[in-house]
Amino acid sequence: MDDVVASAPGKIVLFGEHAVVYGHPAIAASIAQRTTVTLRSSEHPGVHHGRVPVDAERHPHLATMIGRLWDETHVPGLDISVDSDVPRGAGLGSSAAFAGGAGTGFRGAHWRGGWA
Repeated sequence: MDDVVASAPGKIVLFGEHAVVYGHPAIAASIAQRTTVTLRSSEHPGVHHGRVPVDAERHPHLATMIGRLWDETHVPGLDISVDSDVPRGAGLGSSAAFAGGAGTGFRGAHWRGGWA
């Protein structure tokens, strides 16, 4: 099967960044910088990255998604490439952009029937 490529934008909170913690509304917008996740089948499982290191402790949902994909598709291995223009640690949603890109990519692989 072809590679599955998905991306998600970073975000900026214009007003109410701390108010949302208390259930109040905020105004947010996406930014042009994106995180792109590419999934491809491989004979050797692993997580590979472009410029963004993937920390399994910080992103435990990644292991869950990989496990489910392997259970459903019997992929012998999976390479995950991550590239991002979203600055980490700047409050611009880099973790959420990664999660959105990875989740969309895994969902796309599932919709395609995985890798046969």
